[in-house]
Amino acid sequence: MPTTTTYNPMSQNIPDMADKAADKAHDTVERVADKIRPTINRVTESAHQTIDRLADKAVPAAEWAEDKAGRAQDQAQRFADQCGTMVRDRPVTMLAAAAAVGYLLGRVMR
Repeated sequence: MPTTTTYNPMSQNIPDMADKAADKAHDTVERVADKIRPTINRVTESAHQTIDRLADKAVPAAEWAEDKAGRAQDQAQRFADQCGTMVRDRPVTMLAAAAAVGYLLGRVMR
């Protein structure tokens, strides 16, 4: 018995349909990209401006902190120099004061 083959017109159109669907998808992606590109550019520009503003404010803040740290270091050095001068000028008085402080701390720590 001979086999009968049925003709299916859809089988020949499937590759064409796939190509058309892919073309449609590409067109859709391009349209969406064209629509969102200005928004992306605005967001990018806004981000750059924000970073620039932050950098403009960060530099003076860093300079202020550096200045304060330098002043604190100078003040600590002056205090250490004054303490050294006092110990050299009055060694017995400073030794007695250190002993008294040590005694008091020992009593408090019990």
